[in-house]
Amino acid sequence: MKSSPVIYEQRFIPVVDRKPMRQELRWLDAIPVKKKIISWYRSYHGGTSNSSAATGECRRWMNGDSTPGFVKAFNPFPLFFKPGGNDATEEQMVEASLVMLEEQILNEGPDNIASIMTESVLGSGGCFIFPPGYMQGIQAICEQYGILLHVDEVMM
Repeated sequence: MKSSPVIYEQRFIPVVDRKPMRQELRWLDAIPVKKKIISWYRSYHGGTSNSSAATGECRRWMNGDSTPGFVKAFNPFPLFFKPGGNDATEEQMVEASLVMLEEQILNEGPDNIASIMTESVLGSGGCFIFPPGYMQGIQAICEQYGILLHVDEVMM
């Protein structure tokens, strides 16, 4: 089956359980050239093979980390360091996190990235609300490089 061209547009698709998440991943697969999805190391996206590959927690190791195309990046809440340094303000932390994300995109090749998958509130390992300006920064980066922004509400 040949992939048809995809016209990028905004969509709101409520995700109630893991079945819609699988459908979202199938839609992303319809993008003919872009085959990578960036998600966070500290994230949860479901328990099926593809959605667990998008998951950043160690739970993904149970299914094997063999599903190709999923790239992990750091969000503003990594476990072992603080973006921008230990004395960084929230604004500096946001800026450092966005710089790391853009660096990851450039290393993978923007023309290879179909989407950035994030939760609106990180529920894996606690309840983390992104600092002001972070989601807007992600959206600006996505628009700059022609990448879809996929906000997953599986934990909400």
